[in-house]
Amino acid sequence: MKKTLLTIAAIAGALVAVGQGPNPLANPQVHGITAAESPIEVGQTTTTTFDVGNDGDDPIPAGGASFNISFPPNVSVNQSSLDFDGGDAIFTPTWTVIAGTGTFLQLDVTGAGIPAMVLGGPQTHFTMTVDIVGAVAGTVPLQQTSNALPEPLIAGNAQSSDDNAFGPIQVVPAGAFPIKLISFTGKLAGEHMALLHWEIGNPDKFSHFELERSAGGAGFVKVASQKLSEASRYQQEDDISNIKGRVLYRLSMVDLDGSASLSTIVMLQRNGAGNTFLLYPNPAGEKVRVTGISGDAGYSIYTLEGKLAATGDLKASKPDIALDGLASGAYWIRIATPDQIQTLKLIRK
Repeated sequence: MKKTLLTIAAIAGALVAVGQGPNPLANPQVHGITAAESPIEVGQTTTTTFDVGNDGDDPIPAGGASFNISFPPNVSVNQSSLDFDGGDAIFTPTWTVIAGTGTFLQLDVTGAGIPAMVLGGPQTHFTMTVDIVGAVAGTVPLQQTSNALPEPLIAGNAQSSDDNAFGPIQVVPAGAFPIKLISFTGKLAGEHMALLHWEIGNPDKFSHFELERSAGGAGFVKVASQKLSEASRYQQEDDISNIKGRVLYRLSMVDLDGSASLSTIVMLQRNGAGNTFLLYPNPAGEKVRVTGISGDAGYSIYTLEGKLAATGDLKASKPDIALDGLASGAYWIRIATPDQIQTLKLIRK
């Protein structure tokens, strides 16, 4: 069974407050991206939901932050479906559509702003509908990117590492569903173990599940396999004691003919391990800064089709990448250190 993977991901870049404005402990964040249905067939519509808010000890006042969300060019966004769930008194939306590049939504904090954290909140939850158009088997993975950018003179970002969230949507040809994946979730079970859960429905000509793992996004490998049984709910443990930082999981669902489809991606973060690299600004002009660099690193820039466009070196003292040789559009940036590899999406204005 042919397939294509459309990844919806929020990679929230942040500018740390240099001048220590009146709200240095504010913490704008985007998290919890999920899709109402995944996989979906080409031409179908699904609803994505995610949270934006403030998890810091200081409030984010009006003008203190912007949340910039971009959608890839092969999805159309139902702009009228934007629902802030009560946050319309906090955010002012601005939509921009650039042909061949994507759809962009800017959410500026206005009005009363976002209050400081109260028992893990408050968070402002909103939903929007994403219409899948032109997605066919064999297209490259694409990402929705979100950047939580504070104004350093008004609000800071006390913890930029918690801005990231991932929530992929798998797109398959019409009539190609081998199985309905109702849910796929994961959590840390103790210090060195990951526990994955999934629930299914309506298996048809189906063989087995393969659990795949990626350390920091550097390729997936199979770590476990389970045959289809009469059960609708499954679980699998995985030892991650030798892995630092982010751990990503996906479920490969294999048909009797050997073809397979992929689940959403579950990301877990081991505490105290690894750095998160972020891009600022994004979309970028003549240069982009990579935050989170603590030593020597290398970078490679690729087009969405996988063609190498540029390479170079980074240091903590020189974290900027010149982009004057790149045409406007979307790119992948691969950041590599001796300890980890991360791939981020960049929009060049």
